[in-house]
Amino acid sequence: MDTPQHNQTRLKFTFLIASGTQRLVDIHPARLITVLADSEVEARLLAGMSSLIFVSRQAWDIGIDTPFNCSDMSTVQG
Repeated sequence: MDTPQHNQTRLKFTFLIASGTQRLVDIHPARLITVLADSEVEARLLAGMSSLIFVSRQAWDIGIDTPFNCSDMSTVQG
């Protein structure tokens, strides 16, 4: 009898966090920091700045997809 296999994949999230006090529509991509983390709290710790604006998150399946890395954006991975 076959035993079902379980793939335990751990999801990480990419958080786009912008610094400054400008409106979201006025944020230029050069001011974005991409952080790969399990939570917003961890993302803020990895980014190293407490006064950041949370923009979005997107789940990534580790081992299959990796966050993009543009020359005008920083990527911090935890």
